[in-house]
Amino acid sequence: MRLVTDRLVLRELTEQDWAAVLAYQQNPLYLRFYPWIDRSESEVRDFIGMFLQWQRETPRRCFQLAITLKESGTLIGNCGLRRNPDNDWEADIGYELDP
Repeated sequence: MRLVTDRLVLRELTEQDWAAVLAYQQNPLYLRFYPWIDRSESEVRDFIGMFLQWQRETPRRCFQLAITLKESGTLIGNCGLRRNPDNDWEADIGYELDP
């Protein structure tokens, strides 16, 4: 899936995105909203791995997309839509952005 706006591209996350995600998830401004106090490479690789697993599900219930700047391709966050596994009429949306 790929969505393009004037300034952004929303695209499927890839395994190679872990380093950019780790960079912003280690930022104290990001961490202030989460219960953990640090993020490790292993934790972020597992985090990305969960999204990659969701991409392979059929039918697909969860869509988590990288948010990148259109001009540079720089990853600045991710956003998603996740259907409730117990109720097809319920879903949640969420996002996180590099401060």
